[in-house]
Amino acid sequence: MDGMRGHEGHTVRRSGSPLAWTRRGALAVIAIATALSTGTSALRAQSGAVVLYVNGGRLNPLSGLADGTGDELSSGSLFGGGLTLMLGRNVALRAYVSRVSTDYKGPTLAVEDSSVTRVSYGGDLMIGWPMELGIAPYLFGGLGAAAIDPADNALGSFTKLLGRVGAGFNYLLEGSALTPFLEAGVHFYSFDRFGFDKTQVDVSATVGLALAIPF
Repeated sequence: MDGMRGHEGHTVRRSGSPLAWTRRGALAVIAIATALSTGTSALRAQSGAVVLYVNGGRLNPLSGLADGTGDELSSGSLFGGGLTLMLGRNVALRAYVSRVSTDYKGPTLAVEDSSVTRVSYGGDLMIGWPMELGIAPYLFGGLGAAAIDPADNALGSFTKLLGRVGAGFNYLLEGSALTPFLEAGVHFYSFDRFGFDKTQVDVSATVGLALAIPF
């Protein structure tokens, strides 16, 4: 039972044969593919998974730094990522970080370098509704911090409380652990430096890619 008897009476062990190694390799490939494909099942069920994601897009301010002066921060590119923990079929918690590159425009501040970077980080509560059509729309809201860092040496950096709300949807790909998504958000924080004191309202639109790791 442990091998096949050859014509010369020698025993040929199956464990060392090329056919056995080929079978083992095929089983390993199948096991890896199965592990990756279960990510989609976990995301479809919205339960029992940790999700890693990256995203990018644009952020556009809806309000200026002051009324009637023309001082404002321009729209800019947004890049970010984070981790989402599925708590159930419809509820998840998300930790995020994002970076926006923008520019100051206006007559009030005399700056040599108008570049301004904003790094935001915090957490969201997400409520989703997986659908049989292969999409999963969701709403989110959360709190965090916005670190404002002007490039001009005459201006100092500062950090303010940030709130945000928004909506998006995941497009669930059959047989894949990768999930593309679209998301739009509204961000609120107070800009109270350099002679300005006004709540900023920004709108973001991003696309991203998520990887579900089931547990």
